[in-house]
Amino acid sequence: MNIGKLPNSLLEKLVINSIETRRPETVLAPSIGEDCCALNLDGDLCVVSTDPITAADENAGILSVLISLNDLAASGAEPVGVLTTILLPPEATEEYIGKLFSNINKTCRDAGIDVLGGHTEVTDSVKRTIIVTTAIGRTAGSRLIRSDGAMTGDSILMTKSAGLEGTAIICADKKRSLSGILEPSEICEGIGFISEISVVREGLASAVPGTHAMHDITEGGVLGAVWEICRASGKGAVIESDNIPVREITKKICRHFEIDPMKLISSGSMLIICENSASYDLIEKLNQMGILCSRIGQITDEPGVYLKREGVVIEIGEPEADEIYKVL
Repeated sequence: MNIGKLPNSLLEKLVINSIETRRPETVLAPSIGEDCCALNLDGDLCVVSTDPITAADENAGILSVLISLNDLAASGAEPVGVLTTILLPPEATEEYIGKLFSNINKTCRDAGIDVLGGHTEVTDSVKRTIIVTTAIGRTAGSRLIRSDGAMTGDSILMTKSAGLEGTAIICADKKRSLSGILEPSEICEGIGFISEISVVREGLASAVPGTHAMHDITEGGVLGAVWEICRASGKGAVIESDNIPVREITKKICRHFEIDPMKLISSGSMLIICENSASYDLIEKLNQMGILCSRIGQITDEPGVYLKREGVVIEIGEPEADEIYKVL
């Protein structure tokens, strides 16, 4: 098997199709492109998501919290707390473990949430640290945003820029490889992209009437996230390559490692699918909040995701392993 997330076709065949929903409290169950589940607990919804960190090292503790909170934000849920399971290789030091937990605690404190529990273990079953975080949030039933709600004619909006998380990870973990490609100040700036990884503000601000679906952009990048939204909704899309913002540092890294920034892990960016008439107000609202928001395409009725790039139309297939694995 290739490194990375299990391909969606295999995930559906081997995992999703075997899951049965038995409890009446379950109002949002597992499906392709859906990163959260939701439970109805006497009116309010408890929204839960879980995610691993496997491709980061230096900033693993920070990322482990933020990427799970981002899943909640894509459902319009307010985060409450996290549980974290940490599997450490035998060579892990007390200093490393202390720094890891310090980063986790600080990130939770900054987000105004609690560490609710978890599990920490040293095992020779892993060669590098693996962190699995489960995030718990809440929202009223009327505010729950699903990934399968895209409608024909909807605008596809994207916040910030492509490859934010990938850039931060590569700059932090591949400093030597980037010597001569980026200036020291650019490497520091790229590492600093981690401060933009949270999409909680834009997620909560965008959970309004007229927004039909949201998806935080993680493994598979922008194109993978669009494909998953369309797959979940039974729709297609046309994406304008020129409208997708990419930072200059990200472009330099991608040219050097010969990877595609639009297929690079992009936590920190949110995909927002909304009524075309509502898109202008939402873009202005987010821009006024200091969050760059761009219109990158449109949902179509015909299945298939297409990218317009330099006058050429390319069909985008099911996401493969994220580009970051070619580097790490």
